[in-house]
Amino acid sequence: STPKPAATGWNYPAVTGMPCWINSWQWRKKAKVEKQMKLKLLAAAVITTTLTAPVAFAAPPSSVITTITPTSSPFQLGVGGNTITYVADTSAVGIKWITKPNDYFGGQSADKIQAKLPELFGASSSPLPNLVGQIDSGTGNNDSKTNFGTTFTNPTSFQYLSVHFGSNSLVFDFGSTVGTNDFKLKGLPNGFSNYRAFGTIAAPVPEPEEYAMMLLGFGMVGYQIKRKQKQMAQAAI
Repeated sequence: STPKPAATGWNYPAVTGMPCWINSWQWRKKAKVEKQMKLKLLAAAVITTTLTAPVAFAAPPSSVITTITPTSSPFQLGVGGNTITYVADTSAVGIKWITKPNDYFGGQSADKIQAKLPELFGASSSPLPNLVGQIDSGTGNNDSKTNFGTTFTNPTSFQYLSVHFGSNSLVFDFGSTVGTNDFKLKGLPNGFSNYRAFGTIAAPVPEPEEYAMMLLGFGMVGYQIKRKQKQMAQAAI
């Protein structure tokens, strides 16, 4: 058989005139050594990847959103084994009980809650419903006890109401602006933290770019009308 070409860098290249079985033996030995080296490199890469791979930790439990149906009027809500009574002269279209609301909203500021109303109830997202009132624990006419009957008087009527207590929130959608500014909550399983009330949808404020586009549009329409009038005048001559 025809000998294979000499291996560059090999210690004993094929020698012209050497019996072919010797050259074949050299090539087989070289292939075996190279195979062993590849296996060692592969094993080292696997070990390195295993040692440096990030450790996966279980994610903390996320917020749970439950739709609550009122059972009476003034309506009562079964929340976590507790009965909460909402006293007002209206009934809610939608009520959401949210555990770990800070995880869901990203905080308790009014703008964080406002941004989630479209997701919770299909409220308008552009623009969002207006903030029309809020009270935090320790300020205004509220009682931070677990069971309180304080009547809250919002500055104006509202459609959406978020009440935060302990590690829970109740969010109400009344379907339209309610006919009263007052509401009362009884039987909260944890102390009152805050409420945020949202009402009418704010009228969108045009951006400067929108004004510019409007003026450009009016200018184009005016130009077309003037051009048409000029053409008609020339045709009449």
